[in-house]
Amino acid sequence: MLKKIYISIITLVICMNMCSKKQNNEVRLIDTEKSFRLMEKSEIDTLSNRSNTIKIAPGYEELPKSYTSRKFLRNLAGFSYGIAYLPGSIVRYNTSDSNYYIVLINGHNAVLKENKMPTINFIENGMIYSNRIGNGASFNGSVWIANIDVQKDQIMELVIQDVCLSVAPDSILDVELLKKITGKNLFLVTSAMLSIINYKKFTQTNISGSVNILYIKVGGKTYASYDKFSRERVVSVDLISLDDIININRVKK
Repeated sequence: MLKKIYISIITLVICMNMCSKKQNNEVRLIDTEKSFRLMEKSEIDTLSNRSNTIKIAPGYEELPKSYTSRKFLRNLAGFSYGIAYLPGSIVRYNTSDSNYYIVLINGHNAVLKENKMPTINFIENGMIYSNRIGNGASFNGSVWIANIDVQKDQIMELVIQDVCLSVAPDSILDVELLKKITGKNLFLVTSAMLSIINYKKFTQTNISGSVNILYIKVGGKTYASYDKFSRERVVSVDLISLDDIININRVKK
């Protein structure tokens, strides 16, 4: 049963379902078998011991700073299905709600030269985090994990993986159009990263022993899960101020 669950997860993580097509229409699958090896190892060890209970120590490893220092876009979730359309876009920072909003320039959302598209790089070894967390984790419910919230009586299996990076090189930006754009708090999106949040929640229980349910034990308490893994998408970006682009001559013809 567990093996079928993980095969389903691996099958679902296909870049074409999450990113725009490459310019040469080449489609490749991500090697998620290696990416999920940390998560699968505990399950394999459990099966080999003929037990469906996993014992883990309390305490939660923090997310890496290289991940939490990224700038995540909370209101542009639609771009997670086509992040190639995000680099080259102009966004305005709204100080009242701390969000970024796409600004249309001449009816378009990107300042790219005609017939030019950002590059797309598929990431094969993009594992960021693989662990089980509880309600006490410092990043519980944060934008870093797509605002997923773990309740007091729950433990959550969490796997974060970078999947696809799209970049708008300086050479494809429309310099003349950029010079005509005026306004405050405007930024150019130079790159966008798509990350996948896979998670499964376990709820505290007093019952154990069923062969059809996976259990984990933390601090003497037992948690069970009947669910398969769920998935969310998050997008992080690199931004540069429009004033900086023009003033330091970053963009060249």
